[in-house]
Amino acid sequence: MRQTKKDTQETVQAPVLTRHLSCQEQLDFAREQFGKLVDAGALSIEKEVFDLAIVLGFYGAMPAAACSGHEQSEDDPKTVEFPWVRFEPAKINKSAQKKLEQALDKIEALGDDIFAAEYALLRQKWRQHYLRAREPNLKLCRYLYQLLDDFYRIHHAPSYEVQLTIQDIDLDGSVLQSMGQEVFGAMSRREQLRMLKLCREELREFGNFLQERFLASDAGRQQLNKYVVKGHFEA
Repeated sequence: MRQTKKDTQETVQAPVLTRHLSCQEQLDFAREQFGKLVDAGALSIEKEVFDLAIVLGFYGAMPAAACSGHEQSEDDPKTVEFPWVRFEPAKINKSAQKKLEQALDKIEALGDDIFAAEYALLRQKWRQHYLRAREPNLKLCRYLYQLLDDFYRIHHAPSYEVQLTIQDIDLDGSVLQSMGQEVFGAMSRREQLRMLKLCREELREFGNFLQERFLASDAGRQQLNKYVVKGHFEA
């Protein structure tokens, strides 16, 4: 019997894997997928903080970019760049974000012709949409603070300023970095290099903590074809 084109397509089509992945398989699969994105230049995640950035995704914090720190900053070769991980919430309020954009567009479109009272009303609506759009990121950051609290119950940081925290909490993104990062520039270069080493180690320890916690959990198992879509974990 002659084989039709449709039959041929069905014959060569790869079977759909429907079994659930173990936590280790999920982690390995995520590393592979995000590794491809990094290799393609779609994401900037440096090797030394790659594992931490990836495991954060299992806690709802999608890696957007990550720097492992450098002995010479691109902006100023005389200063040190310290490590950080920028992340975004896996779940966002799309409706609130769309209304926020619409409110801003309306304000900008009216320009100088807008009355003070009308501007105040539009600004109030914009603020309401902003707060609703920002809520998923705030909830995520609160959850990550709880994870950091659990981490520091069993881990002793070399100094308070090296301890990790969440900063630059914005509409849909935040940064994980050491508490004293903003003031390290006032130190001597020798001291900055010492702090760079400590900050790197602190991020590595936190990554190990999150990974061990995830691998010890039986929750969050997903099907392979539902796991990563365009670089993001499926809810």
